[in-house]
Amino acid sequence: MITASLGRYVRTLLRSGLPRLLLSDPGTHLAILSPGAGEPEFQEEFSQNGRVQIHPLEDVQMGRALWQRALWKACLLSQRSRWAYPVAMDFSHWCHRALSPRYYAWLFQEFQPQMVLVGSCGFSTHRDVPLIREARAARVPTLYVVHSWDNLNGVKGTMLERPDWLAVWNDSMKKEAIERYHYSPTRVEAIGALQFDFYAVPHLLRERSDFLSALGLDPGRPVLTIATGMPDLDSAYVVESLTKARQQGL
Repeated sequence: MITASLGRYVRTLLRSGLPRLLLSDPGTHLAILSPGAGEPEFQEEFSQNGRVQIHPLEDVQMGRALWQRALWKACLLSQRSRWAYPVAMDFSHWCHRALSPRYYAWLFQEFQPQMVLVGSCGFSTHRDVPLIREARAARVPTLYVVHSWDNLNGVKGTMLERPDWLAVWNDSMKKEAIERYHYSPTRVEAIGALQFDFYAVPHLLRERSDFLSALGLDPGRPVLTIATGMPDLDSAYVVESLTKARQQGL
């Protein structure tokens, strides 16, 4: 079972060849959970194999109740203690299991997965967290493929749920997992950054002229790429400033 809760996790976990590798075993079936499950393009791309099923990933709002914020704070404060942090996380898990809705109990009963692979445990999105909790309750192992360098160093808060294993980029991130989250070194593996593997696959790279022509652009002219941020972040001022500078001959 794989979650793709954000577009960038679709690229990292689903387009990296991982599903194809898993399905190379003829006895393996795969369940993919994603907010894009209802999109025809998503279905067409990822459900081509008859052994793949796609289901929606719920948009669960977390941390609104006072008791949820208190538990999160307790977990955050306990991080300095190797014994207190796991206890706080286990207590948080028990409280959420007792007081929160169970969104995916039916899924575990129907599929009985052997492994749950997630792209987040609370960083950038909370969608994966209820699934990790359900997996823990069902004693199904969970693997968190850490997407970004800043997920484990405290910049983006702390884990809302604790997966069993972590796959990180390098030894520096492995050290953060061991020191900040008290993981055993045997539970953390440095595998590199999956999202950059594409650049090592020659057939995925196109000639510049072919790429620009396909976009209706003139390959003979320079191209300026503006990479914007979040959907609600208005970056129009960047384009306006560049247009004004061009008009002024700068």
